[in-house]
Amino acid sequence: MFRFHFALKNPFKRARIDQKDYIEYDRKITTNKSVEVQFSKWEAYNIFEFSVDTIWFGQDHGGIGFDFEVLGYYFAAKIYDIRHWDYKNHCWEVYEVYEEDEE
Repeated sequence: MFRFHFALKNPFKRARIDQKDYIEYDRKITTNKSVEVQFSKWEAYNIFEFSVDTIWFGQDHGGIGFDFEVLGYYFAAKIYDIRHWDYKNHCWEVYEVYEEDEE
């Protein structure tokens, strides 16, 4: 498992005020896993940015994914776990199911 991140910041950046989302897709694919895809345009905060994350567990919403940004155009894709990590017991948190949730 590894995480890699590289960014070349834009020294002339302004605040990210306007954001245009072309694709926003987030759907459950199993009980605890979801897939997310995003393609957006915003102020060029980075000239170039690239990251890869393959840490499936040991952190909140662990999963595998990558994202990159070029002059304000941003693309990301990830398959992740919807649960939070229980750092004390080194496992995914267990949530109580209420009777009304089962219906």
